[in-house]
Amino acid sequence: MTLDDSQTAAAQEFILSAVRLIQTGAKEEVVRTHFASHLRSMFPDAPNWLEEHIQGGEATVQIGQNGLTRTRFIDNLVGLTTIEYEPNLTTPSSFQGGLEQVQEHCAGLLRRGEDRELIIGILSDTIRWYAYAIEEVDDVPLAGLEARHVHLRQIDDVDEAPHSG
Repeated sequence: MTLDDSQTAAAQEFILSAVRLIQTGAKEEVVRTHFASHLRSMFPDAPNWLEEHIQGGEATVQIGQNGLTRTRFIDNLVGLTTIEYEPNLTTPSSFQGGLEQVQEHCAGLLRRGEDRELIIGILSDTIRWYAYAIEEVDDVPLAGLEARHVHLRQIDDVDEAPHSG
């Protein structure tokens, strides 16, 4: 995909403002809403995924946890791509907590019968993006499937944070 000059300018404006938000410790909701508010200016042709992203906020999945079924909210679900936003992925606890949530979301999608080959898990703070595929699922009954039974493999990453040097 090639961006025109206005889209490039919109993306650059978003990146600079998002970096400022992340660096000043903005909460996850602020970071996520900021991103969503810039999507239409970066993608004015409104690709199909854009509406799904905007309307797919706070989707739910059922997960297994210690033998019980729990409901979890997915920040955004676009098709079978689960997106978990965290306020700052340079913070190890944020990264680890977010990755555990991606694992839960993938398990929840599997529990509802989705094809593991089609599920993608994304972890992002809107500047850094990490994509995961399901590498392996332990041999347990679907009703007993928990996040710990789902093993992810990172398949891609993008870091748009300005780097010095």
